[in-house]
Amino acid sequence: MNNEKISDLDLELVWSRTKEHLKVYDRQGTLMFNSVTGFIHPLLSDRQVKWILEDYEAKRRIYVFA
Repeated sequence: MNNEKISDLDLELVWSRTKEHLKVYDRQGTLMFNSVTGFIHPLLSDRQVKWILEDYEAKRRIYVFA
């Protein structure tokens, strides 16, 4: 099993223009999280996934079209 860890400081949160979707990359540009597809990179710790999902739920914009 790979014991490599990603530092919180190496993660970049990138919101879509409309703030509906979030992608998270590491410093090398590797996709670590994608809210559109539900992808979560296995190198992210449970704690990191938790704070990313909490940030996503708190900040995303939900549009209602009537």
